[in-house]
This record gives sequence, structure tokens and C-alpha cells, in this order.
Amino acid sequence: MSIAGAQAFADFLVAPATQAVIGNFGKVKYGQQLFVPDAGKRIPTCARSPHFPALAVTAGFGRAISDVGASLMVGGNIVGQTRILTTAIALETGRGEFALAIALGMILLLLALAVNVALGVAPADNSPRL
Repeated sequence: MSIAGAQAFADFLVAPATQAVIGNFGKVKYGQQLFVPDAGKRIPTCARSPHFPALAVTAGFGRAISDVGASLMVGGNIVGQTRILTTAIALETGRGEFALAIALGMILLLLALAVNVALGVAPADNSPRL
């Protein structure tokens, strides 16, 4: 498919006549429309939100706090040097120390909850909350 063909198809999809067909689809058979004709409308992105920095930090923190594989590959699992909560949980589970692994998991969850609550309470500016 060429760029011109893709642009023509996109123009067809956002055309008022096509949007009317999409909006009326299913009304006769089901008594209500099945799709909402929204093509062509500008949708605000997350990056334009005043909450974007907090969202980015939360997403990055969630990714970092839950990653075991990368931690083991990069830092190993050296006691006192590179052992972190996620690798300690994996180690204790492997040893059969399930009670300790669950306790460490609860600490990890409480830490993640505390960070998320702190980010949710801290105002980005005077804008309304999400």
C-alpha cells in the first residue's frame, strides 16, 4: 500500500458520510448504535496532561520495582551488594521459605502503595485530580 492510498483510506474513514454510516450501524437490528463515530476528533494525550510527570514516575517506579530478571542479569544476587526485594523474594521462594517470601512481598506491596499514594496526593498544579 502506498502513502497516498493510506491517506485516501484515512480520509474516507473520517468523512462525514462514513461517520454517519458508522453511527447508524446496528440501530435497525439491535435498537441502538454499536459504534461511536469519533474519527477526526482531537483526543488529548497523556503527555499534555499536567499530571504527566507523576504518571511517568509512577509507571517507571512500577516497572523498576517489579523487575526481577533485569536485576539478576545486571547485578546478580550478592548479599549486601546487589540483593533487592524482588530478587530476595525469588531466592526465598526457591529455598522453600514461603512465609519469608510472602512477608517480603507484603513489604514490597506496601512500599509500592506508599509511593503511589504519595504521588496521588501531591498536586501537580491547581488542575483537577484525575
